Amino acid sequence: MNLWLLQPVDAVAARKNTFGGSEVKRWTWDCAYGFVVRAESEESARKLAAIEAGDEERDAWTNPALSTCEVLDPNGEADVVMRDFCTG
Repeated sequence: MNLWLLQPVDAVAARKNTFGGSEVKRWTWDCAYGFVVRAESEESARKLAAIEAGDEERDAWTNPALSTCEVLDPNGEADVVMRDFCTG
């Protein structure tokens, strides 16, 4: 089992199709901005993250064009793995 870090590729460039006639950006309010998931494979990690998606919708986590998914290496220096912070 591995730990996987999932994050948006680019919140500005990743856009939804039009909704009600206007373009809506992904990763605004009521959205997940990242996950750390324990899973056997990248595909499984993406599916698990998709289940927990917010308004960014599930495909934001299953589509590699919209999000990254990389194995976390347990070795190395002490470090913060993820800071999911939204200033409001």
